[in-house]
Amino acid sequence: MTTLRGLIRYYDDRYARPPGAMRDYRLYLDLIEARPGSRILDVGCGEGFFLEEAEKAGLQPVGVEIVRSAIALARRRVPAGALAVAAGEALPFPDRSMDFVACLGSLEHFADPAAGAREVARVLRDDGRALIVVPNRRFLLWILRGRRGTEQQEVGELLLDREEWSDLLAEAGLEVLAVSREPWHTKPFPSPLKRLAARIAWRVIPLRWTYQFAFLCRPIRRA
Repeated sequence: MTTLRGLIRYYDDRYARPPGAMRDYRLYLDLIEARPGSRILDVGCGEGFFLEEAEKAGLQPVGVEIVRSAIALARRRVPAGALAVAAGEALPFPDRSMDFVACLGSLEHFADPAAGAREVARVLRDDGRALIVVPNRRFLLWILRGRRGTEQQEVGELLLDREEWSDLLAEAGLEVLAVSREPWHTKPFPSPLKRLAARIAWRVIPLRWTYQFAFLCRPIRRA
């Protein structure tokens, strides 16, 4: 069972190591259709790679992480960003205070993913949008290899299929507007052959068997 204390220990150690090369976060901004001048929150912002791209695109970056070491790294990338140490299940922001919210490969590791999704819905403005990236338990390569989960499964990981994730988000107050393949193929791979194979796989594997889903959401109409 995932606990907040266990997550903090795990990620404190993870962010104590030098950050590696990351994927192309500009594609995530395209998916969320973020507008310059808007306030965008990254829940589980890590070292701040996504927020750095958001700031370059003219957005106001806001980020939270559960460990101080990650926030220290993020501050180097976005010194003008509003960054805080906080759990995703208890965001330190008022209701309806964010234009956009991103949670990229983090929700599945929360001690309480349903509570985290409810917090995303709570802080979103009525016309806001959220991009939730989560793993697919029916990922084709996991099925073929007889394994399940990402490299972070040791810390605890919720694995659901498309319909199950959609139900969780709906129960949390988020309406799913679109579901697409998360652009995992842009992640740096150790060899040109693996990079090519990843790009081909990303294009040909059907959505129901893709590695991770990118859910574009808005708040369900509130009173």
